[in-house]
Amino acid sequence: MKHRGRRGLGAPGVPVAAEIAEVVALAGLNIAQLKTRLASIQRKIAARNRTEIAVWAWESGLVR
Repeated sequence: MKHRGRRGLGAPGVPVAAEIAEVVALAGLNIAQLKTRLASIQRKIAARNRTEIAVWAWESGLVR
């Protein structure tokens, strides 16, 4: 993955990206592990994409 810094990312996206990176770091995952876990979750809950994973988590009460 090519690192582009903050270019192309609007102001609202910066804190979201930072939060995602923080969660990944706290979970002790690297990029490959994150991709594997997301693919597994997506398959298990029959989500079409990562957005549906987030919606599922929200609707399941996993997000406060």
